[in-house]
Amino acid sequence: MLKKILLTTACLLVSPAAQAETTIIIAGNVIPDAATGPVGKSVLTVTDGRIVSVQPYASVAGQEFVADMIVDMSTKTVVPGLIDLHVHLTSDPGGDYRDEAVEPDEWGMVIGVKNAALTVKAGFTTVREAGSCL
Repeated sequence: MLKKILLTTACLLVSPAAQAETTIIIAGNVIPDAATGPVGKSVLTVTDGRIVSVQPYASVAGQEFVADMIVDMSTKTVVPGLIDLHVHLTSDPGGDYRDEAVEPDEWGMVIGVKNAALTVKAGFTTVREAGSCL
């Protein structure tokens, strides 16, 4: 029995590395950083959630892509995650300050989750909370 448990544990530890997931993203334009500027149509290879290569589309055109998933973003521009150093996730702009006196503190968490989701959808992957009551 102990042998089976050890073997199962070993398989679980080894499995994630053996099953690396690869995604190919075909982008209409890529802006790798502010200094470089747009580089045009490109193919990004993402393995286990990390970008491992960015190649000009012309250099791989006509090749068959081997991946677990292929995402066609040929009409979109891909940029690095944006950073906002001053956010107030747990409040809404233009809100009535009276509400802060009557709403429970937990309501700030609900607003924070909603605002965090909106922030990610806007392209911000890193934020700094500039202060809240929570």
